[in-house]
Amino acid sequence: MQPTKLFISHAWDDKADFVEPLVAALVDAGFEVWYDKFELNIGDSLRQKIDQGLKECDFGVVVLSPHFFAKKWPQAELDGLLALEEANRKLILPVWKDVGEAEVKKFSPILAGRLGATTTGGVAEVVRSIRRAVEVAQREAELKGSQSHLDRLASLEADSLNAKKARALTQSVDGARIAREAAETLVASLIPRIEALVEGSGQQFKLSMERPSETSIGVKGPYRLRVGLNYRNDCINSAEPGLLRLIATEATDPWGNDSSKFRILHRLELHPRLSADGSVSWKGGSSESEFSNDQLVEHFLDTVMNEIETLHAKRSKDT
Repeated sequence: MQPTKLFISHAWDDKADFVEPLVAALVDAGFEVWYDKFELNIGDSLRQKIDQGLKECDFGVVVLSPHFFAKKWPQAELDGLLALEEANRKLILPVWKDVGEAEVKKFSPILAGRLGATTTGGVAEVVRSIRRAVEVAQREAELKGSQSHLDRLASLEADSLNAKKARALTQSVDGARIAREAAETLVASLIPRIEALVEGSGQQFKLSMERPSETSIGVKGPYRLRVGLNYRNDCINSAEPGLLRLIATEATDPWGNDSSKFRILHRLELHPRLSADGSVSWKGGSSESEFSNDQLVEHFLDTVMNEIETLHAKRSKDT
């Protein structure tokens, strides 16, 4: 197991009488200590080295003292430690040297609210306090990890339960009704969009709308193009057999009188997919494609325009 890494943030004036003895005691206690005397060499960037130490440490031991409050760099290190802290992980372990609650609170109300080790009991007592704080934090981290696994298990349980509810709803009279209503809503959403296209179309690319039923709608366009959408389900007690077809065809009869003579340009077949809360999406049988009603509205209109453009390009090339 890797030793716990401690970053020591302190003022230079506290080195000789406290920090160096503390570092030696922490090393003897089995901690790995990031300490500027060990880590900074001639030519090193002070800021870069401090940033590296902050990122690599497990905890930051901050020696709060009158000298610390008066210096610039220790406060910058403290700001870095605070930035690295997460909401559920306490990274900073304060040590109060020659200061009381009033002084700490004036400097940092956040740190004043944390239990800090005091130097009145000597270096050995500070090391024991740091060890206890580290052990508590590590136990909390382990519990957090366990909770994460429990959350993942609970998520699987919820997904499984929702899947069962969705299957039960799909295979019911209510499910058949909900799927049909979703198809009716889809057609109703298409009507104003198609009407706008019909109204805006010119003589050369004249469009017209067909409305065979509440769950069917179509567009007739130039070059004997038809794009239709239809939902059908002959089963009244299950949505599973329901099928939504979107088909674009080109009539091959020059006069367009024989409906059996056509070429399929685009075909999309989808089944209703019900969720446990009754919402509906549309999913391809063997494909991964899945559409909401809004996405299908755009797909239908894109199909109309794409096929008109393709047929126009083909006719223009032929002539």
